[in-house]
Amino acid sequence: MAVETRFRRLRYLNRRFAALAAALSAPTFLAACGSTTEPRNPAIVTLAATPTAVAAGDTVHLLGIAYNPTSDTLFVGIGCAPGIGFYAADPSGTTRWLYAGLVFTCELKDSNVIAPGETDTVAFAWRTPAAVGVYQVRAALDFSDGPRSPSAATPITVR
Repeated sequence: MAVETRFRRLRYLNRRFAALAAALSAPTFLAACGSTTEPRNPAIVTLAATPTAVAAGDTVHLLGIAYNPTSDTLFVGIGCAPGIGFYAADPSGTTRWLYAGLVFTCELKDSNVIAPGETDTVAFAWRTPAAVGVYQVRAALDFSDGPRSPSAATPITVR
């Protein structure tokens, strides 16, 4: 099993590297590494959530939708997670990344590479916490330096 896991990880890294190498020429890559002109919000992200009023511990189905209106391919994601992440601000205002503590397989996902003009989606089932109140949930592109292009907040009432 360990050998198979290592093989999958190497295959994933090779595909990621090949996708990156194909998309970036040397001058583009060098400019991107030190560029301060990279758009902070490179995509349009929206969130659909159902239901929006639940009992504590119930599941809310989230759908993050990202559209890339730029002429650049976006490489997104943190670690092995999908490129579109979900965030919930509790009633006190503390925000939590909903993927925290979850384990993902390290295979290149469609949402990790968003081509120009492409729309990608990620579905996620969020089990609401025990604390009652209104949670403000957003979807966003996940980058190593934080979320970008956050959606409008969708209030989820936990009663």
